[in-house]
Amino acid sequence: MRYLATMTIYSLGDAAVVMDLGNSIDQSLNQQVNAMKVWVRDHPFDGLRDAVSAYSSLTLHYDPLVVQQHYQPKQTISSWVQSYLTKVYDESLTMETDKEETVVIPVCYEEEFSPDLATVAETTGLTTEDVIEIHLAGLYHIYMIGFLPGFPYMGKLDPRIAVPRKSSPRMVTAGSVAITGLQTGIYPIGSPGGWQIIGSTPVRLFDPGAEIPALLRPGQKVKFSRIEKNDYVNFDH
Repeated sequence: MRYLATMTIYSLGDAAVVMDLGNSIDQSLNQQVNAMKVWVRDHPFDGLRDAVSAYSSLTLHYDPLVVQQHYQPKQTISSWVQSYLTKVYDESLTMETDKEETVVIPVCYEEEFSPDLATVAETTGLTTEDVIEIHLAGLYHIYMIGFLPGFPYMGKLDPRIAVPRKSSPRMVTAGSVAITGLQTGIYPIGSPGGWQIIGSTPVRLFDPGAEIPALLRPGQKVKFSRIEKNDYVNFDH
């Protein structure tokens, strides 16, 4: 087994335990987190409510009464779940994971869909076309889904177009493709948001009525493809 020097396991209240592999944005750590989540999905314990993955951590939410009744642990319930998480880490190290799927997302970068594109270009000293081409050139790893249902945190963005988020949020429309720092993301629903909007996609990322509501999931790759306004308007959902 290979334990990381930066690994920590701790309780989050009285009904959740976290394993953090390093508190950093690192693709290899994130892939390990995703492998752990798959192992938990395939080997759940009675009382497990949810397994939530982030950049470099996995949080298990559980019902302490169910765990106590079913397993009658000699140690505290939190310690029992922490021991389970340690086993999850060990077992997932040798897992054969599925090949990461690449999802192509069409994006329209025309002016009415990219309110912050000119600002990004000015901030970086590039032309708007340069910013678009650099954004299109990336193959982005989905680290986690969060903030909004179906919102993908993706990276790493080319440092040449890395810009800070806005000083204050404003309303953002569903489908807005945004960047901040070394990350890019897509707003799945209308929401306040502070990332820099450089385009929009007609693809629906979140459908609460669907069997699988979120289109994207952690571990996938995203490649953006450029479309024109006519293609955007006539996109077949």
